[in-house]
Amino acid sequence: MSEAKDKALSLIADLTQKNLLNKIVAQIEKDLSRAGVTEDYYDLNKEGLFEALQAVLNRLIIDKTDLLYTFLYTVDVSEISIRNIVERNTHIGVDELVHLILKREYMKIAYRAGFL
Repeated sequence: MSEAKDKALSLIADLTQKNLLNKIVAQIEKDLSRAGVTEDYYDLNKEGLFEALQAVLNRLIIDKTDLLYTFLYTVDVSEISIRNIVERNTHIGVDELVHLILKREYMKIAYRAGFL
């Protein structure tokens, strides 16, 4: 298991503990929709969220790279973080992107819920 996946799963466990997992799934779906990613691309649920988001990103990388970058922009993932992932890998590190997305969405939700 990659370090990024471990971090993402730890974050999901924290979200579950704080009863925020439904909110983060809703936020991710909202951001996917705002980015123009159609429902055909994803089926997110709180069970297996990491794998579901990983599948969405893999599909976007293969089929719609422009939508991938629009989604990352919509989520507000740091451009520098994305550039660092791409520079370290010859391909886009999906596990790392999932972690960055979950981390950013967590920050949004936790701030609104008063955890930050």
